[in-house]
Amino acid sequence: VTFYTRNYDPNGIGLDYASASVTDGKLSTFVTAPVRRMSSQTSNPQIQFISVGRKSKTVLQGVFIGDYTAAAMGADGVLHGSWTDFRGNPGVTAPNQDAYTQAVQLED
Repeated sequence: VTFYTRNYDPNGIGLDYASASVTDGKLSTFVTAPVRRMSSQTSNPQIQFISVGRKSKTVLQGVFIGDYTAAAMGADGVLHGSWTDFRGNPGVTAPNQDAYTQAVQLED
């Protein structure tokens, strides 16, 4: 399973992409499964996709985050996760959204 997590930001705002896996097929095992960070840097989800709440009329940040993530498992046991990252190219471009991917060898 791959997912966004706030575990790596002490302020609880930034997002990282992570994975967790179990071999017994039980959903309850994920509660204690080790989490593996896939992103190499925490991203600020407040960069784009700003929207206004339909009822509240307040600004909502980070709308649609996670709608465009994926994970594929190769026959060789390598997990290929992909996600939307919000860091841009630090020092070159302003923060923006880019597609990232990371291959992770799962433990036997």
